[in-house]
Order: sequence, then C-alpha cells, then structure tokens
Amino acid sequence: MVTVHAKADSIAAYQALLTSDWTKSLTQKVLALLWKILSTDASAETSLIWQLLNPSNAKGFSAEQFRAISSRIQDGTRFIRLANVPPVDIGRLGEKRNSLLLIQARQLAAYLTLQAHTQVLDRADFLLDVQALGFQAAIHFVLPELRERNEPEYSLLLNAAILFAVGNSANDFAHSSYMLAMIHGHLGDQEQRLRSLLASFRCTSPEDHSYLTKAQEVWTELLEQDKRAEAEDFLLDLNRSSLPSHQEEVREMVVDAFKFILRDSADNN
Repeated sequence: MVTVHAKADSIAAYQALLTSDWTKSLTQKVLALLWKILSTDASAETSLIWQLLNPSNAKGFSAEQFRAISSRIQDGTRFIRLANVPPVDIGRLGEKRNSLLLIQARQLAAYLTLQAHTQVLDRADFLLDVQALGFQAAIHFVLPELRERNEPEYSLLLNAAILFAVGNSANDFAHSSYMLAMIHGHLGDQEQRLRSLLASFRCTSPEDHSYLTKAQEVWTELLEQDKRAEAEDFLLDLNRSSLPSHQEEVREMVVDAFKFILRDSADNN
C-alpha cells in the first residue's frame, strides 16, 4: 500500500504545473511530483510496483518484471471498445535499450493505473489530480512520440490512459468524458471526440470554472466538422443556459461564428 501526502509545497508545485505553459519537460516534472507525494512502509518498498515508480530503479527494471504489471493493464482494457486502439504487445515490451522516453512511458503507465496495483491511503483525491496531469503529459508529449517511433510501449501507455479516463467516470463523469475526448482526438476519431466533448459539457454546471472553456471546444469542433446548423443551435442553447456573467463571452462566440461562416463562404466562392 502507498500513502499520499498533500503537503503545502506539493500542492503549490501541482498548481504551478497546472497553470504553466506546458512543454516536453512537463512529463518528468509530473513524474517527480508523483514520486514525491507517495510513501510506503518499509515492508512494501521491495514490491514490484514500488521498484518501477522509484526513479533511481527505473533504468534497471527488467522487462520480465514489468510484464506482470503490463498483463494487468492488458486485462483491464479487454472489454473497453475504442476504435484504433492497439492491444498491449507484452512480448515486445523492453525489447529496446532503455531510453528516457521508454522509461517515462512505463512509469506513466504504472502511475495512471496505480490504484489497480496497490491500495492507496489518505489523499486519494490529490493523487487523482496529479495523475490527471500525467494523463495530459502522456497525450500531448509521450504518446505522439512513441507512435511515431512505433514503440510497443505506445500501446501500453495508451491503454493505461484509457483505463485512467474510464476509471474516473464514477468520480467525475464530466472530466472522464473530457479525457476520453482527448483520446479519441489522438486516435483521429473526430465523431467520437465530439460526442465525448458534448457529454462532458452537458455534465458541467454553468457555475463551474470550465463551463465556457468546454462550450468553446464543442462549438469549435462543430464548426471544424462543418456541422453549421448544430453549431448555431448549440450557441442559441448556450445563450439561454449560461449565467449573466457569461453573456459577453457568449456574444463574442456568436460574432466569431458569423465571421467564420463569412470567411468560409468567401473561400468557397
């Protein structure tokens, strides 16, 4: 079992990462923070999962040891049906010399599915927040590079990210749907991405700070998919359902939509 410590400096570090301009360095910073907020009793420090999470042990972690965790991730996604998701190729994991990218992929896969490998005590909510940052690092930086290099760790991390997104549906369905939208976008399934964005938006209260951000993403996706009628209906509904304090931003979205349609019409002519 592991214990989560949400100390003031760790919370501050998380908030700084959350609001910073994300670059490739985000991955290593999130991994470092995840390691910092966890502790375990001495009897568990030789466990398989703990050895993998420990940055000082990661380079020497054997493929055979890692396959036990990979098998659990593979089993967990067996009944989750998403288009274009490759199965975990356990036989190929660890076939190449360890690089920083491969180590990051394996550690992120373990961290994103940590609750399936060991019991988590105390501030599980804070752990989920930091794990969500790890999910962002995986989607924006690690997965695209892994896919480009055709690494077997790509399918491992992708399946772990899917498990994390789906597993959070009971805690926060709106956030779970939003993460699934990111996965669908990564996979190139724009129709499912739109459906997940809509599900996330519809489960978000107008009082939530992310309400207008999610509305903007839905509206943009509708326009990019040339669903103009749906985009118009969406903005009209948004104007009725949003708070008075949102009206100025909603009006700006309507103006931008009008400009987009005029520009698109001019291009087609």
